[in-house]
Order: sequence, then structure tokens, then C-alpha cells
Amino acid sequence: MATKRTTNTNSTKTTSRAKKGAAVAAPSAAQENIATVEVVQPEIKAVKRPKPNFELTDSVLIRNGYHGTLVIGLPKSGYTLKMQNFGDEDYVEIADLKTLRNSHPKFFKNNWILFDDPDVIDYLHINEFYKNTLNVEEIDELFNLPMEELKSAVSKLSSGQKKTVMYAALEKIEDRTLDSRSKIQTLEEVLGCSLVENME
Repeated sequence: MATKRTTNTNSTKTTSRAKKGAAVAAPSAAQENIATVEVVQPEIKAVKRPKPNFELTDSVLIRNGYHGTLVIGLPKSGYTLKMQNFGDEDYVEIADLKTLRNSHPKFFKNNWILFDDPDVIDYLHINEFYKNTLNVEEIDELFNLPMEELKSAVSKLSSGQKKTVMYAALEKIEDRTLDSRSKIQTLEEVLGCSLVENME
């Protein structure tokens, strides 16, 4: 006659209860310490750039940003400044530049006057006219850029600097330092002119 074995069953149940009890055991002291660690990020403060300071009588370097002869009447100094070629440089007093900014802003809007010192641009409050401006060296290097970079850079220029790039491109086409048809077509597209017809 078969008999039921109750001893093993009770033992199994007891073991099961013991395992459940172990699952809810209190965390160790080391675990509690890890849980209470707080990471504090250092506070980062922006460093303010000091405002440029010039005297009205200070002379600063300017460059001819026009591809040709640039003539500037300087009312404060009382004389006329003449720069023959693109990239030519001279010194002008801050007082003359401030007066020129108020009376003939086209010199700055068209980037006919270029500055090596960005502090001068800040001081004259003409930053909006020089956001994407290229200096003399950068305009020459422009033609060595890959196609998409060339297109992007030229498209951001002021109308005055686009004309400067056009004249520079014509010279390079003439002396055959710019002979890539694809680059010429890209320049024609972004400048809105026909460079090849202008050469004929």
C-alpha cells in the first residue's frame, strides 16, 4: 500500500520561504553609503570680454577692401585718403572713422574698408556689417576651397565683397590660375554673373 511522503514537501516549502526572506534582506552599510553619494557640478561662469577702448586721436590700420582705387574723404583730418589697389593699407584716426560711419556707412556696409583688429569693429559698433567678412588673405584662399565650402562662404558675403570676389575671379581666369569649369560655374551661380562672358 502506497504512503504519502509529507516530510520532503514541508522541507521544500520551508526552503522556499527562506529564499523569499533572503530577497528582502536589508542593504549593507556599504550599499547605503553608495546610495547617498551626491555629485556636485562645478558652476561655470561666462568670462566677459572687456570693452575695447580707443582715444579719438588714435590711428588704426585699415585696408582697401575694394577691388580697385578707393578714395575716402576724411572730414575730421581734412584730407583725402587714396588707396590704389585691393589690400593696400593706411592709418586713419578713430575720429575720422566715427564720422565716416555716420555720414557714409556704405564704406562699411559694402566692406570697402577692412580691419585687421576686431576691437576697432567692436568699438565702432559695426559688427553687423562684418559678420561673414573675409580679409585680404582669405579672399585669395577662397578659390582653393572644396566646391560646397566655396559656395557656402561666397553666399554669405556682403554685396560689396561679392563684387570683390568677382573681380578676383576674373583675374584668376585670365591668368589661368582658376581653370576649373565646375568652380567657375559655382561662382557664377552664387555671384549672379557670367564670368566667362565678361572675359570675352
